[in-house]
Amino acid sequence: MKYRLDKLKELHELASRVIKLGNEPSTIRSYEGRRYLLKTMVQAKSFICLAPLTIGTSKEHADLSTLASIARIIIENHNTLHFACEIGIGKEEFEFRRYMINQHSSKHAMSILSKLGFPEEDATYRAHDFMLNSDFFNIDGNEAFNTLKEKKKREVSNGKHHTYITKHYNKQISENVEKGLYNLFSSSVHSFHLGLTNTFRVEFHEKGPFSWDSVCFLTVEAMIMYYGSTITKYLALRKGLRKKLLDSDINLLNEITSKEYISDWVKSTVNYDGIF
Repeated sequence: MKYRLDKLKELHELASRVIKLGNEPSTIRSYEGRRYLLKTMVQAKSFICLAPLTIGTSKEHADLSTLASIARIIIENHNTLHFACEIGIGKEEFEFRRYMINQHSSKHAMSILSKLGFPEEDATYRAHDFMLNSDFFNIDGNEAFNTLKEKKKREVSNGKHHTYITKHYNKQISENVEKGLYNLFSSSVHSFHLGLTNTFRVEFHEKGPFSWDSVCFLTVEAMIMYYGSTITKYLALRKGLRKKLLDSDINLLNEITSKEYISDWVKSTVNYDGIF
């Protein structure tokens, strides 16, 4: 099975050039987009450093769960980038989405501090509490918020808006395939049977869709597709920056992020002979 680590490295080098070529962002969207791209670059660098050690060593001692975890983070980061910085949405919708992201962060920060035993008088706790009760979090006059039904409004106001945020944003693959990848990587991180199967070399799953080799292959392909799409989305926010790139850079993004590699893997892995 061929792992396209060389292509992933090319993408990472392209992302580095994109950051170096660009001036400081001048809009909130491009500023936030840059932060998401930089986060993706950090995760990708970790993957690139770890992948040869995992793929090139004895399967009994390789850390596949870490690669799966990074690939899952890249998917999440990609989709949140689109949610936070989507081009074409109006000012009201943009501010509404920023509200949800910031509200989510403050509510979770307070919950974490409380569970760890921090008192409400702690400075960090009070800062987040102040933010939640400030005018910044008052969206009663926001048009995008007011178009929601009353039940959804209450859910958003209470911080229960994960279904609004977590949508499918990679148009290169189907939503079902994205869910399949995400669930597979999540299972590989957890300690139930699929995670144990992928951690150790088990003959029962030696060649199937849940084999060590298959999961390795899919982590690399997911990294390429979502890293490439993240770069593309950032360039859409910085059209002047896109013009500074070479035609070969744009061709690279178009060529190596094809969904055909995963489709071909499915065709070659399907087994009609026998039960397993």
